[in-house]
Amino acid sequence: MSKICWLHLSDMHISSKNSFDQNLINDALLEDLKSQILKHDISLSFIFFTGDVAYTASKEDYSLTKDFFAKLCKQLDFNMNNLFIVPGNHDVNRYKVSKLLDDSRRELNTREEIKKIIENQELFDSYLSRFDNYSEFIGSLYGRPFKMNSKNYYFSETRTVNEVDFGIIGLNSAWSSYGGRHDCNNIYISETQLTDAIEKVKTANVKIVLIHHPLSWLYEEDKSDVENLLFKHCQVILYGHLHRADFQIVNSIKGEQIIIPAGAIYTGRRVSNSYNITTIDFENKKISILPRRYYDGARKFLTDIETLGNDDISSFEVKISEEMMSNIK
Repeated sequence: MSKICWLHLSDMHISSKNSFDQNLINDALLEDLKSQILKHDISLSFIFFTGDVAYTASKEDYSLTKDFFAKLCKQLDFNMNNLFIVPGNHDVNRYKVSKLLDDSRRELNTREEIKKIIENQELFDSYLSRFDNYSEFIGSLYGRPFKMNSKNYYFSETRTVNEVDFGIIGLNSAWSSYGGRHDCNNIYISETQLTDAIEKVKTANVKIVLIHHPLSWLYEEDKSDVENLLFKHCQVILYGHLHRADFQIVNSIKGEQIIIPAGAIYTGRRVSNSYNITTIDFENKKISILPRRYYDGARKFLTDIETLGNDDISSFEVKISEEMMSNIK
């Protein structure tokens, strides 16, 4: 094993109504990415996007989103097949959020009730139909027909880099989303979704999980089920939603895990907008994070001092423990 590098983006909230400010920051992002990749001699293996690509989930928003990703991949000379995207709550078409669906969601109190919803294909597909415009965007972006349904609302794919098999698991934490703070502790991933996703990449050496919501937003029983499975089978979790960049290595009786939440790419010009590039060096048993933040006064991305807590460094490194290395089989 040698090195693997990925770019982690999240919460872009592209809207046709904010095109000037959005374009200003997106152009600064592309310029900074090109500069940092050259400066640090980075070879990206993956680009991960953890939800909320659009703001209102409209066709107009997704048209702009497609243009952005095409420009990003072209500028970085990056193979779009290694770009992985999961949906967020802003990717739900809220005009299709009905009281009937929301009432059925609020009645989910146990894993058995969650499982019943997922196994009821007609009802579950009515939840997933709210991703109609998102589905059309995904199909158009990758050049193949796509309509989200009960068979493909998550993904699990294997990619081999430097003779290491990486299992990329993209979970849909927004399928039951109603929107806003009402979602907190009222949304579900489901034991079913995660078990099926893990099974499809069970032979991978390293499993990387993409989710939009932090686990703390899940309904309590679902959170417990999902955490247990993640700690047992997966090494890295990437998420968004909170618009705050961070990095954690979590040690518990269940195991050890790398958790990296991304900041938002765009929530407005004068608030926190950020991204990060992560490098895992298996040979030297270390992981490094390069966090970048947009500063409107400078009209560009600079070192994310607020996340680093130190203006003398541009990135930070931590050692990967022997326990975690032993779990990377």
